[in-house]
Amino acid sequence: MGGAGRKVRQQARPGHAQSLLAWSGGLFRAIPISRAIFQVPQLGAATLVALLGTSQMPTSVRADSHRWMGLAQCEIDSPRLIE
Repeated sequence: MGGAGRKVRQQARPGHAQSLLAWSGGLFRAIPISRAIFQVPQLGAATLVALLGTSQMPTSVRADSHRWMGLAQCEIDSPRLIE
């Protein structure tokens, strides 16, 4: 067979777009962490952990619903919530 159905795997090569994506991902994660460090004295550790956990859930649901990561969309049902 001629390999018509075979997917060609692209090699990751260093480039401006990839490095910019990596740096922006690190920057977007560093900002909330640095803000959290400065807010610990005002809020307390337990409150801050609770706020961080509850704010990440709606963010992940939104990212999944808009397919920001390029994954297939799956419906939420009871067995998925339990797993």
